[in-house]
Amino acid sequence: MIYRSLAGTTLLFGIVALLFGCTEKRSGIGADTRLYVVADSTNWVELESSIREAFERTIRTPQPEKVFEVRWVPPRSWNRYATRKNIVIAGLLESDGQIDTTVANMLAPQVRGKVEDGSAFFFPKEDQWAEGQLLMILASTTLDQLKTKLVENKGQLYGYFEEKLLR
Repeated sequence: MIYRSLAGTTLLFGIVALLFGCTEKRSGIGADTRLYVVADSTNWVELESSIREAFERTIRTPQPEKVFEVRWVPPRSWNRYATRKNIVIAGLLESDGQIDTTVANMLAPQVRGKVEDGSAFFFPKEDQWAEGQLLMILASTTLDQLKTKLVENKGQLYGYFEEKLLR
């Protein structure tokens, strides 16, 4: 299990390094209204309803439609989605899941401190691995804390992707 996790994390960082090494980024691919959430499977089971509540808003047209459609991406499939237009990566700092470890390693020590003291939990980044991409890292120390923060901040979280969509 540990070997598999290390191999997956190494593969993920290798892909990220390859993407960073390119001098010219490709345009993000995928639908503007599709939001891909990368999370370890056990976290996804617990976070799915809170993530959908934060990001899937329904608007009334002749019939109700969701503005964003959330799709879960398991860690083993992450490399196929790294250049999508809208990506959320959700992880816990003190857990040993593949994506949890990746998220913990992505955060600088001062940022990690803000997550640990509860003063920050989301970090948006534009054009990270592709032009026109919005990447949002969600991090917390516990699942319960992350679920609570998702619901409490759903307007702000949604607003980042809505603003990008309207540009």
